[in-house]
Amino acid sequence: ALAAIISADPNLLHRNELRLGVHGRFMDQAASVREAAVDLVGRFVLDKPQLTLQYYPMLSERILDKGIGVRKRVIKILRDICVQQPDFPKLTEICIKLIRRI
Repeated sequence: ALAAIISADPNLLHRNELRLGVHGRFMDQAASVREAAVDLVGRFVLDKPQLTLQYYPMLSERILDKGIGVRKRVIKILRDICVQQPDFPKLTEICIKLIRRI
């Protein structure tokens, strides 16, 4: 349901209330919920680079998630950020996180 709403208006991801709600889903007990939240944010972070800096801290901490699907999704998103946004200020940090995780 949240994906449909954000698809209609991706600018909603700029709102603090929604960011807090997404962060809550990143911490959900169910790995499937965490993975869906990471996937949702990943799609829009890659489409709207101005969101990358805002959601990067949440995404990057999920690289240590206990769910393998969540970790794999985060690694893919971080890799895509490196390729699609070469001017992203945390690029070196992303590379270090990826190297440590692989």
